[in-house]
Amino acid sequence: MTQQIRQSPIDRKREILGHALIVARIAGYQHINRKEIADAAGCTTTLVSHYFGTILNMRRAIMGEAIRVGDLDVIAQGMLARDPRALRVNGEIKTAVMNRMAAL
Repeated sequence: MTQQIRQSPIDRKREILGHALIVARIAGYQHINRKEIADAAGCTTTLVSHYFGTILNMRRAIMGEAIRVGDLDVIAQGMLARDPRALRVNGEIKTAVMNRMAAL
């Protein structure tokens, strides 16, 4: 029997957030849900709720992560959805998002 090593809460939250960002990229920032995030992260919806609370808080965390890592696709989706954090990104990121959208 293999022994599973328990992650620290900070590492587990970070891991779930990484999977949530991928889900947002695929399913759409406005269409995320706990079940898809939990399935992607290999955890329960209860754990997703424990770390992020409401879907609004989950979206805030996802957008913050998208901005931190420079995920232009998710930032663009946030801008189209009028997400306040996405709309406040610096000019360099806005330009990159606009160039990306124009290339599609």
